[in-house]
Amino acid sequence: MPPGFLGGIYERRGGLLNPGEFCSGLRRAAAEAGVRIYEQTKVRDLGLARGRPLLRSEQGELHADRVLIA
Repeated sequence: MPPGFLGGIYERRGGLLNPGEFCSGLRRAAAEAGVRIYEQTKVRDLGLARGRPLLRSEQGELHADRVLIA
């Protein structure tokens, strides 16, 4: 096994998943659904303001209805 892997599971009925392609596909689907994507944004703080997510970064604050951190 490559040094970056700690272990694995053998599944007789299954397939292979390329994690990079999977993430690219999720990103593409989200963008096509109208999701705004802020890549490489360093969030300093994550909390709630009036029951909604609030993220703080060096560039400012983001108020949102929903947030996905990946």
